[in-house]
Amino acid sequence: MAIYLGNLKTKEILKRLGVELEEDVVKEMEGKRIDNADVPVGRWHGFDIPFQITCGDIETARYITDILSPLAGEFKTQIQIAHK
Repeated sequence: MAIYLGNLKTKEILKRLGVELEEDVVKEMEGKRIDNADVPVGRWHGFDIPFQITCGDIETARYITDILSPLAGEFKTQIQIAHK
């Protein structure tokens, strides 16, 4: 059984990655975030352990990936992006 811990907000994830995004992009991402770890379609949840963004569907995972991928070379650490 896997154990996932944490409820990271967008800015907390970006700080840990060591990157910045435009404020409007941060607000848009935060609007799709959900506190509940049971992630529905169109939403995402940020876990601290493991450091992962879990998305409710592949489209949301692609959305997050499209935003973060251009910054990947600047990341201080690795992050996983997964979908249900």
